[in-house]
Amino acid sequence: MTRRHAHGLPRFPAEVFQDNHASQGVSRKLGYEHDGISVGASGDEAVVSDRLRLTRQKWAQRNGRAARVDGMTACRPMFGL
Repeated sequence: MTRRHAHGLPRFPAEVFQDNHASQGVSRKLGYEHDGISVGASGDEAVVSDRLRLTRQKWAQRNGRAARVDGMTACRPMFGL
């Protein structure tokens, strides 16, 4: 996340299934805020997810705690890095 913010992105978006309370909790502890909903499809079923966003300002307010992402090397091309 820090690298993406360092490249000038004003916010870092995410989506989480509405019934995934553990992921919702972790996201909120990191400073993510609700940013609407997203509706997708799984077979014939509609799947509703919460859109979340973490702004640069919220990330900076995390009391200077560092974050580490494992496995990022393999994912770098997906992020355009």
